Amino acid sequence: STVDTVINFYYDSTQADNTTYVGVTTSTPAQNVWDAGFGAVYHMAQDPSGTAPQILDSTANANHGTTYGTMTSADLVDGLIGKAINFDGVDDYIEIPYSSTLSLNGTAGLTLEFVLYGHTNAYAAMAANDGSALGYMVRVASGTTLFFSNGAVGSNSPAGVVSTTSFDCVAYAHIGSAPTEYYVNGTSVYSYTFAAVSDTTSVTRIGRRVNGTDIYDGIIDEVRFSNVVRSANWIALTNLSNRDQLGTWASAAPSGASLSDTFTISENVLP
Repeated sequence: STVDTVINFYYDSTQADNTTYVGVTTSTPAQNVWDAGFGAVYHMAQDPSGTAPQILDSTANANHGTTYGTMTSADLVDGLIGKAINFDGVDDYIEIPYSSTLSLNGTAGLTLEFVLYGHTNAYAAMAANDGSALGYMVRVASGTTLFFSNGAVGSNSPAGVVSTTSFDCVAYAHIGSAPTEYYVNGTSVYSYTFAAVSDTTSVTRIGRRVNGTDIYDGIIDEVRFSNVVRSANWIALTNLSNRDQLGTWASAAPSGASLSDTFTISENVLP
């Protein structure tokens, strides 16, 4: 599009909260946000020192995660989207039990999405289910390089595609025998063709590999696992949504004079 799109919203601020369509994590309204392509969505907004499983999956699949290491309440920190979890790079990680809804494979396709900040370890794994052959593993190398492995072969992006001093929205879209796209902040920065990741019965870990190496240091804000390949447009719009930059609000009338607001979707939000 070359022009702004204007959408009018009407509401009544005197009404009670709309709990039919808006809800907290694990509630039915919250679960209904996510389509069937999502295996799990973690907002990383729960106290990691609480009762296990501490890290809640927002989808109906209930793939909740349990924290390990020396996490405390102080590791729940401010993120790009609400709260986030700070990993110490020594022994902190999250483990999710095997689930058929998390057995992502490259034949059907998969998408892995993260919001990251401050990673400096030489090898810092965001997520992996590489407990058996041909499970995936994704990490940041030397702070600024992205890596994807199908369990047999891995490939690094060019250096400098991610930052150690600001939040980045990172995504990998993989399907076997076609280019796997590495995205940063809504833009493809690298691609490499792998054989398909296999369906494994491994646990999934956030913050380290299943073999215990490549421990993540820094903040992870949002984690989303999909069992489909998300499009470039989807990933670009997700980046804008994560940053609250999808559109702008403007009052359609003086305060209290009308129950109407105008929401403008900026031109050229898609690549």
